[in-house]
Amino acid sequence: MAQSVAPARAHRTIFTQEGFELVADTVWAALATNLLLTVGSLPFVVLLLTTDPRSSWPALVVAAVLAAPALTASFGVFGTIGTGPRHGPVRTFLSAYRRTLGRSLALGALVAGTVTVLVVDIVVLLGTTVGAVTIPLLAVLTLVAVATGLVAAVALPDHTDVRLRTILKVSLWTAVRRLFLTAPSLVVVMMLAAAFTLHPALALGALAAPLLYAAWGGARYALHSSLTAAATRR
Repeated sequence: MAQSVAPARAHRTIFTQEGFELVADTVWAALATNLLLTVGSLPFVVLLLTTDPRSSWPALVVAAVLAAPALTASFGVFGTIGTGPRHGPVRTFLSAYRRTLGRSLALGALVAGTVTVLVVDIVVLLGTTVGAVTIPLLAVLTLVAVATGLVAAVALPDHTDVRLRTILKVSLWTAVRRLFLTAPSLVVVMMLAAAFTLHPALALGALAAPLLYAAWGGARYALHSSLTAAATRR
């Protein structure tokens, strides 16, 4: 008799009003974030869809910098999911966008500029003797730059009172020393890029928020692990 009652109790415990509200809030946050991220990065999206990146890459670099605040604001929304009473995702996004705008643009310009220089060097050195030695190093530096930018973008909404220089130092240290944790986040970002290339509407309408949430979670865990290790050494 006790065994037959237990599943019923478990069933009532799982399917609660709070559980349904959490699912509904999460779905709404994902949909709203997809829309706001698309609007915030619209110049970048339009350029990718309507131009040849091989010839329009300078404009794409500028558009990527302008899209950085929208990405950072999306990470700000992710940090509020499941935390209890809070403002809605739209208000949270706009608040994070406003609070991190200047530093997000600076971060985007730094990362985009660094990656552009490294990628151009790789293209120039392809097929040369020097390139056979230096291209692997340049490729690693490119991944480190992207990983550093990702971790820094994740950190910005949570640390609005910390200087960008400090965040960059910690993010670089995290990217180098915790690459085994940030690498999965980079893979997720690459998956999103591949999905956008194949099915732009699907990537922007449905996949962007879930995949970016996964990337955000991995980068945030790596940052937390890095800060914990640093505090232990003190």
